[in-house]
Amino acid sequence: MAEGGQNYWPLTPCLDRYEAFFSEVETTRMTKSFKAVLLEALLEHDGFRQPPTRQELAAWSLEVFRRRPGFVGDIKADLQDLERLDERQWIGYWNRNPVNAWVGGNRKGASGSLFEVVDGHFRPTFSVDDGLLETFNAMLQELVDYRFAVYEPRLAASDDRSMASVVSLPAGTGTELPYFPDLRIACGHFRDGRHDVDETRVLGVGHGRLDPALPFIARAVGNSMNGGQRPVRDGDYLLLERIDPGHAGSISGDILAIERQSASGDDQYVLRKVVKDGEGRYRLVASNPDYPDFDADEGMRPLARLRAVLDPLELALGREF
Repeated sequence: MAEGGQNYWPLTPCLDRYEAFFSEVETTRMTKSFKAVLLEALLEHDGFRQPPTRQELAAWSLEVFRRRPGFVGDIKADLQDLERLDERQWIGYWNRNPVNAWVGGNRKGASGSLFEVVDGHFRPTFSVDDGLLETFNAMLQELVDYRFAVYEPRLAASDDRSMASVVSLPAGTGTELPYFPDLRIACGHFRDGRHDVDETRVLGVGHGRLDPALPFIARAVGNSMNGGQRPVRDGDYLLLERIDPGHAGSISGDILAIERQSASGDDQYVLRKVVKDGEGRYRLVASNPDYPDFDADEGMRPLARLRAVLDPLELALGREF
């Protein structure tokens, strides 16, 4: 249970109603960052309440690229000068890429698309209830940030920049976040409500919008999550985000840092994927089959959500070897 008696394991009406949409956003193929950029543009301009024209959406998406320069390399070379773009050329390019993909234009005989273009407006093929819109937007933003976080290391791997270009950036570039040598220390620190930290690291662009009060970096301990498509190995650097009890949102499918007490009363911290079964119960699942799964109970407290496993070179911004 959360402080004040709030349940951390809620049945979310929004997730139940729009689960198919969220699942598609989480798993849709992304050979470029375009689909996520389009969704971020929609969210920033309340596009699920007031569907934009294709021209408006293209302009909004361009602003996302200006804010996220690390993704500009996805755009074809003759359009990468964002300050000198031909507007009509850009709109046509954007319509042929993510707009066309989201409306099913890239699939022969496509049906069940998430979006459609009607009278020149890009809109979802479903309606979002006004009473659920705020929650819907928050949950979708988490998924968009997750897709950016997963995609960004792949983009960096395909870039032929040298290691020197990573470490030669000036100190202070990016976002300065608290750093902890292991997850146990980090979770104990925030559980006790402390705000002082001994160390910080500067994290570069490419991880979505970061609220400086919530994210932090910690080292993983153990190999219980070393498996599957998102392995977390002993010693990995983790970008985590503390869970705000009032805005926890959906947790099903997320990897969380969870606090519990052992039989002897000692505090323990585990990293597990949260899976909801058909009866609304939550199970904490390890990626490594050598470690046990277990059911969530009221004696457990979710403390943070895993945003990304970081490349150690990302933490070398402004630092010398």
